[in-house]
Amino acid sequence: FVGIPEEENPYLGRRGIRLYDTNPSIIKRQLRAVLRAGAGHNIRLMLPMVSQQSEVVKFRSFLNGVHTELEKENTPHLWPIPLGIMIETPSSVVMAEELALVSDFFSIGTNDLTQYIMAAERGTADLSSWADPFDPAVLRSIRAAAEAGKKNGIPVSLCGEMGADPDAVGLILGLGISSISARPDRIPLIKHIISGISVMDSEKI
Repeated sequence: FVGIPEEENPYLGRRGIRLYDTNPSIIKRQLRAVLRAGAGHNIRLMLPMVSQQSEVVKFRSFLNGVHTELEKENTPHLWPIPLGIMIETPSSVVMAEELALVSDFFSIGTNDLTQYIMAAERGTADLSSWADPFDPAVLRSIRAAAEAGKKNGIPVSLCGEMGADPDAVGLILGLGISSISARPDRIPLIKHIISGISVMDSEKI
């Protein structure tokens, strides 16, 4: 409905934050709605598909403009609002320290990060052996993002199928992740596993 031209590879095309420049009116309405609905509540904004620091800086300026507009209208709204990014592109991993300077939090999207790091489209069954979140290249990327967040004092969480995998919990904690997102039916089990794990021991492993 936003009129994206057909692309040969949409996974590498105009998606996520790349849509914001071409659809400012839609994004503005959405931000106004979020800020107004967020008044008095714990709401955070997260930007997907970030690959450059300038994208976050530009969006933050746009968000500030929406806040200023609502303020002039005397419209109740949430402010300030934490603004974070998804770590899911290889460039966001490489530039994690710079991105941490302009972000309030990181969320590592393991599904997309894995497919981009391993060059293995997650929807292609024949590539399933390459699309492995436990591959050393993916694990090193997760650790690099976690270390960049810690160095700059921002929280780093993890989402995706890896977060719901009981066998991955200890590894995730050991990589420096402070929060895990999992599907509802896995939460009790994940919490139980975490309660019996020493973070220090996980870091040593």
